[in-house]
Amino acid sequence: MVAKRDGGKVAEEVVDRIGEHIQEYAPELAPIYSTLLPFADLFGSTSAGPQKNAKDYDPNEPPYIELHIDDPRYNGSDTDGVQLYCRITAGSIVLQWHCVAKSGDYYMDESEIELAALWDYLRQLPRPYDSFCKGGE
Repeated sequence: MVAKRDGGKVAEEVVDRIGEHIQEYAPELAPIYSTLLPFADLFGSTSAGPQKNAKDYDPNEPPYIELHIDDPRYNGSDTDGVQLYCRITAGSIVLQWHCVAKSGDYYMDESEIELAALWDYLRQLPRPYDSFCKGGE
């Protein structure tokens, strides 16, 4: 399931809080998110919205879940920062690749992906060592 640290209690509490967050801001997407729980150790962060307290709150924005995916292939020496995000809405799943090159140039690419293809992509990523440690299920 999810990598569990500190005997499992801390990670379970984090997953519970994320689940509550999704239930509050994007409840209709919770079934999709639940299929991604086996890959939670690959997410640097998880958020949901729209949130009324956000500076850029748009009441017309559809509910979403956003995942920051840890893909080590995008941590190359030719960049100052590469970030890969997955944005899930009721109508689509989009991977967003953001890059700041050492030159200072900014690049961004978006690609739509099917849920089964997202599972395949996440399944082939290297896992953090603690995913395999005792207590990390």
